[in-house]
Amino acid sequence: MNKKAYSILVSLFAFTLVADFVSCSPVQFTKNQIAPQNAGPTIVTPVSCNSGLCLQHHQDTSTGGLPQANVLFILDTSGSTTDIQTNLSSYLSGFVQGLSGVDYRVGLITTDTSSSVSDSVGNYPDAVNGSGALQDGRLVTMSDGNAYLTPASTATEISVSSIVSAAATCISSNYRASKCLSDDPRGIFAANLMVTSNNNNFIRAGVPTTFIIISDADERNSTSLANHGYPQGPKDAPATLVSNFAASFPSTPFTVDALIVKPGDSACFNQRSGRNANPLIFGFYAPIYASLVQQTGGVLGSVCNANYTSQLGEI
Repeated sequence: MNKKAYSILVSLFAFTLVADFVSCSPVQFTKNQIAPQNAGPTIVTPVSCNSGLCLQHHQDTSTGGLPQANVLFILDTSGSTTDIQTNLSSYLSGFVQGLSGVDYRVGLITTDTSSSVSDSVGNYPDAVNGSGALQDGRLVTMSDGNAYLTPASTATEISVSSIVSAAATCISSNYRASKCLSDDPRGIFAANLMVTSNNNNFIRAGVPTTFIIISDADERNSTSLANHGYPQGPKDAPATLVSNFAASFPSTPFTVDALIVKPGDSACFNQRSGRNANPLIFGFYAPIYASLVQQTGGVLGSVCNANYTSQLGEI
């Protein structure tokens, strides 16, 4: 990651559930009506009659509607995560394949925030961030033009060409801060913007919602940016996101999962710092993201695990 650029990439959860609702109830009928009833649902008790009123228990089995899920990836798109950005389409494909039997919405935002909504100096819409399309909690448009993936999306639609292109630009510039996204990574800040705006009505009220952070940095890289005059604000705090979501979507289950450099994981820290022998790339421990995961009861994974598809499936 460049000296100003840090990271977080996408990433994921999945569940499948088919619910069978079984009712076993007595059906009342007269003796003359017994034959038609016998042709119906499975009989589980013989006919019993008392004073002309006959009872017979039967079992009806029906399949309920598909379980639903909203899944939002919060991707660190800084220089240090270009390896993840480049393979993003394949990660998404593997992830949604595991959502068979689920009525899902899978969306993506970046950790990049503009000067118009935060104190990120000089970070205005330009060619690097898609004229603002990759900033401020906006859903990143999928390659087919849709704002998010659903069960109707085809295999060819599960790609995000704008992110792959941004990664290529960053790499070709040798990780210059001005040519890479997320110089000031603020995944929680961006998530707060998404929750407040709920652009494209992505979050369905009452539907279990999971945010997945993938990053080798932390919110404003913990204290490093504060030392340069960029302290964390209220919208960078885990508690603010939790309370904002609860206020915006009451009674909607909410968890945050993350693939990060876990606090104390020195092997992962060393792996992400100086990647490709480039001194401009840095990794950071992520205690703030880890705290957010803990507060919401989510799953904490490692950004250094090479098998993202497997990890996202476990989430």
